[in-house]
Amino acid sequence: MTTANSQFKRDLPAWTLTAVLVGQGLTGWIIALWPDVGPFGVYNRAVAQVFWRADTVPAEFAAYRTWIWAVTGGTLAAWSFVCAWLAAIPLRRGERWAGHAIWTSLAAWFPVDTGMSAALGNWPNVLLNVVSLAVILVALVWAWPKRSATAGSLTVPAK
Repeated sequence: MTTANSQFKRDLPAWTLTAVLVGQGLTGWIIALWPDVGPFGVYNRAVAQVFWRADTVPAEFAAYRTWIWAVTGGTLAAWSFVCAWLAAIPLRRGERWAGHAIWTSLAAWFPVDTGMSAALGNWPNVLLNVVSLAVILVALVWAWPKRSATAGSLTVPAK
């Protein structure tokens, strides 16, 4: 029989990863709907400096900027919420494939986004990506299903 305290301790890493990913999904919605609120305004000014040597996007690109933030934010939200589900249900149950799915999605995103950002001199985005990846990886490594010491089997929670 599993006590509530041991159940909580066992599930905490997966719930932490889930919370990180839900937070990232909510961030996606925020940047899609309000791209200049709070720290995003600082980020947008830094990116405008990279590409236009100005504090704002030129007026002729304003509609494009609104659209690209909506697409980017919506995509970030969708990816984050799917990964949060993977962390909350199959990964928490010890199903390693869910961790592999999250890892594979990170491995597909990070080199392309960060590499192109670096090639274009968009260092604010490189920094944002590195910090985001680090936070997610720390939580993912912590939540990764452990192999038991006996017979190399997975440690799967009791139901």
